[in-house]
Amino acid sequence: MKTILFNTNIFTQDIRHPLAEAMLIDEGVIRTVGTNDDILSITTTDSNIKKFDLEKQTVLPGFTDAHLHLRHLAINQQKVDCETQTRKECLKRIEKRVKEQRPGEWILGHGWNHHIWPEGIGNVEILDQISPENPVYLTNKSLHGAWVNSLALQKAGISSASSAPEGGIIGRGISGNPNGILLESAINLIGSVLPVPSLAEAAESIHNIQNYLFKHGITTVHDFDRRLSFTALQELDRNKLLKVGVVKSVPLESLDAAITLGLQTGLGSSKLMIGSVKLFMDGALGTQTAAMLEPYENSNDKGLLLLCEEDLFEIAVNASENKLSLAIHSIGDHANRVVIKVIGRLRDYEQKNNIIGLQHRIEHLQNITQPDLSKMAGLGITASMQPLQLSSDIPAADHNWGARNKNTFAFRSVIDHNIPLIFGSDAPVEKPDCFAGLHAAVNRTNQSHLPENGWYSEQKITVEEAVRAFTTTAYKIPGAVENKGLLVPGYQADLIVLDHNLYEIPQETILDTRVIATMIGGDWVWQR
Repeated sequence: MKTILFNTNIFTQDIRHPLAEAMLIDEGVIRTVGTNDDILSITTTDSNIKKFDLEKQTVLPGFTDAHLHLRHLAINQQKVDCETQTRKECLKRIEKRVKEQRPGEWILGHGWNHHIWPEGIGNVEILDQISPENPVYLTNKSLHGAWVNSLALQKAGISSASSAPEGGIIGRGISGNPNGILLESAINLIGSVLPVPSLAEAAESIHNIQNYLFKHGITTVHDFDRRLSFTALQELDRNKLLKVGVVKSVPLESLDAAITLGLQTGLGSSKLMIGSVKLFMDGALGTQTAAMLEPYENSNDKGLLLLCEEDLFEIAVNASENKLSLAIHSIGDHANRVVIKVIGRLRDYEQKNNIIGLQHRIEHLQNITQPDLSKMAGLGITASMQPLQLSSDIPAADHNWGARNKNTFAFRSVIDHNIPLIFGSDAPVEKPDCFAGLHAAVNRTNQSHLPENGWYSEQKITVEEAVRAFTTTAYKIPGAVENKGLLVPGYQADLIVLDHNLYEIPQETILDTRVIATMIGGDWVWQR
């Protein structure tokens, strides 16, 4: 079946032919774009065709969320929403869930951010008071910390005698007993004793979350969850239930297995493809575990560097020799300096050994010095950033990094250094809302439009630049499908119809934009 979309404003993202009024789609592929008269005239004798008058609405390529955790996003729909303005409100929600559950059942929640809570961070005793018979496990907004009660600590075998795992912190009170706060790898101590969903449950949850993504205009995601997510995605794909395109990362602990199997970045189909090897260089801003060159404000702590330079170089060489790209979680300026130095060393190694190097990614790149950005340029590194985190992180960044924030979420500097920039949400850390992401990148304010004129406004970028970071640039890296991201002949018909023209409306109203319809491979997968 052929399809014509006409009487619309198509922003193709092709700089040679940026605008069109209509397009012809056949077998899921765009065959031609042009004026209404051009497209409609070539099909006047063809009865096997559907025509859609889009009434001057805006059409863009489907958005790519270049960093999220698909299964965690799906299961988070069942967790208690702890993203509240006060600790008291969070506790009310937990208490309500406790009353709904049977004794002994886990109470799971996500999203707390003590930096905006007037009462500050919680402790084990507070949760024990409202949940004495149910283990409680609440992950913070960054997923780098957790708040738990005594039952959860007991189930994980965490006591005053327990040592923190490498790269983790078990919070302790004055007495030395665990205080209910776990950071970085220490949260895995609880994760290891949580109920594990079955493959069928995981597949069903991912299948169900697809409409939520389509509602937000997302047609492709880069998924950074682990084995169960990959297995569930294969199950959905095998049963033709996977509609969203997925670029699937390989966790570092599976690198040797991937090499043994001969997996390479880019292997797969337009529906499910192998992406990069994901590894962690440091922690997070909110937990003060991101590795910094200088101490955090009002502190002697510089955060956690989770890998030394030589270990990272060894991993990079191993991946490069086996045609696997890297996606390196790196937030603090110290972590980013080490990553950039290692990639520079890797390029020298590749040149000496006649290895064709792949494009690698730094995930987050929240704080980086300008000299290191200059070194990063030309090394074949993509900046994979999450603009919506800017809106949430302003209080924590101001508190922890002070004047160093002139180099935080430095979108303008990244683009000016000709470094490829791609955007994601890190969902469920943030909601996978690309319009909120566009708003944050362009206006540099939170969703209440504060601070006035934008936070470090010199780092603002244009609407055009932000849209490209959600569309075309995401398809120019290893592991991405080459015939997506533009609305031109020969490209897959992944597109969205919007109720506002992003290029004409006041930038402050980007947040009000909504998706009218989403198409993948020529099929309407969601309509309002």
